[in-house]
Amino acid sequence: ERGKISVINAVGRTEQVNYQRWVLRADTLDKEKNRFEQDFPNAKYSMIYDGDKIFGLFNNAVFAPREDAVKNFQNQIWHGLEAHLRYKENESKLELAGREKISGVDYYFLDVTDKQNRKTKFYISAKSFRVMMLEYESEGTKFRRKFYDYNYAQGTLVPYRSVLWANDKQIEELEVGTITYGQKVEDGIFQGN
Repeated sequence: ERGKISVINAVGRTEQVNYQRWVLRADTLDKEKNRFEQDFPNAKYSMIYDGDKIFGLFNNAVFAPREDAVKNFQNQIWHGLEAHLRYKENESKLELAGREKISGVDYYFLDVTDKQNRKTKFYISAKSFRVMMLEYESEGTKFRRKFYDYNYAQGTLVPYRSVLWANDKQIEELEVGTITYGQKVEDGIFQGN
């Protein structure tokens, strides 16, 4: 997956950077390998989950990322669409949590709770059955991600834009450029150099 991401930097300004994400699928999410790379004008910064631990790469040097960066990366993995789509493999519990009309849109609410007791609430359109939004809480902060611009990539319906809020403050906007499935991914990109 390649695209652009707008993030709030340390001084509170919005920065737009190119990103790439590689995922090497496994039987469950906790065994999958993930690499999320952001290409800033002066450096490349990657967060990597090798199926066992999370570490960072900065200009090809391995480092131990800050705890908040690790948490954010974990939230991308455990509180994303994959948590819903792969609930069975992950041995997660599903609970239909009602139906409600919000701002004129009729939603089903689906709570997905994984084995580590991480809970994500999915807002599913009663009309299109697409996930339009999800919510979760992490260390006292309530996160909400909205999905937009669903389109097909190799026959799979994918939201090409998403916006993430933390306690009602927008902190990220992600816009997908391209997605490719079924490509060979070398195991070496999930290792430190």
